[in-house]
Amino acid sequence: MKIRIENYTFDASSKTIDFDDYGAITLDAILLAVNVTDNIIIYNFADPLKGGTVAGNVLTCTFDTTSMADADDLLIFYDDALISGDTTDLALEAGGNLADVATDTGTIAGDTTSIDGKITACDTSALATSALQLPDGHNVTVDNAAGAAAVNVQDGGNTITVDGTVAIQEPLSVDDNGGSLTVDNADITSIKTAVEKIDNQEDPITYYTVQKTGTDGTIVASPGAGHHLRIHHIYVVNCDTTDTEFYIRNGSAGTPYFPYYLAAYGGAVAQNLKRPWDLSTNTALYYDYISGTTPDCFITVGYEDITE
Repeated sequence: MKIRIENYTFDASSKTIDFDDYGAITLDAILLAVNVTDNIIIYNFADPLKGGTVAGNVLTCTFDTTSMADADDLLIFYDDALISGDTTDLALEAGGNLADVATDTGTIAGDTTSIDGKITACDTSALATSALQLPDGHNVTVDNAAGAAAVNVQDGGNTITVDGTVAIQEPLSVDDNGGSLTVDNADITSIKTAVEKIDNQEDPITYYTVQKTGTDGTIVASPGAGHHLRIHHIYVVNCDTTDTEFYIRNGSAGTPYFPYYLAAYGGAVAQNLKRPWDLSTNTALYYDYISGTTPDCFITVGYEDITE
């Protein structure tokens, strides 16, 4: 930004102008220097007869200024790349001395160590300390977008207390990182059980194989009061030398649900029920062979014991 240089030293006999607020200047940033006492331009970047050279923070003019006085007033414009924005506000911040602002910004840009050394105190009165916690009735919300990194909550070696209701949504992941996690609430038991089930990857289906020969009988015993069997899979193999025919029933007196006719020497059927078959309460899965055939079958059943 173009600024007026107010702090300078003019040596007319040497034809030099010192830019006192700068440690170094560049020739291509000097725009104009006018001796307003004599109304004479002594430096103009666009005039080859009124150019100059730069060394450090000193401009040596090509124009002969030896007849002038050191005390003459100069109007100098310099393009300072470190200053941008509203120069009026900068001047006000600097107490009206824009040149001081230019110098300070140059120091900041060139020497960050100086910044660290000049900062001697910070106002920490508004920071949260043990005596400055959020008052009751205020909430802290952590809005973590989908797919973002996990939010890490650390207790700093102390205790994190949650007073109220905590809503937990699946999936639930709890990691104590080598410490301990205590939840003082009986209602958390159901969550704990659900997490353990997921973690153990339990298969609820039990597979049971029985050999049936000669007479009717139970394949899977009744599960007891308040329970019923839920059938998922039925696999049957005929090991006899003759064909065989039988039914599988819901209890010994139930309606036959699945009639089977199997060929001799390994006739087989595999039945995976798309919709599981729920037996009556406390009722066995029953085998009923047809008279006139010779049964010798291995039957495997996949089932659940359902609590009602």
